[in-house]
Amino acid sequence: MVKRNTELSEDLMNALLGCKHESDNFKVVKGNTIGTFGFYECQGRLDGAVCKYSKDEKMDYLHRAYEKGVRNFEMEAPCFGAMCKITGIQGMRIAVSLKLYI
Repeated sequence: MVKRNTELSEDLMNALLGCKHESDNFKVVKGNTIGTFGFYECQGRLDGAVCKYSKDEKMDYLHRAYEKGVRNFEMEAPCFGAMCKITGIQGMRIAVSLKLYI
């Protein structure tokens, strides 16, 4: 097994955060990403084909992750972070959520 550092650029993230103006009509949240090997069970989802935990267990897991600064889940995050780190390329992840009012 090969283990690699997956940290991305704090400087790049702070530079991007500095671009937001008070007049912008959207919220920006800084947080950590959990990289998973699977889409459903590893992300605490209950809508997969096989889920071996309850809604209460799901919420407990998500609350513990939130307390540790997690705001996002991505399967691709570890690979992207490792590739940036090993090649010396500054990188960062951005996740966008839209709330539509209909």
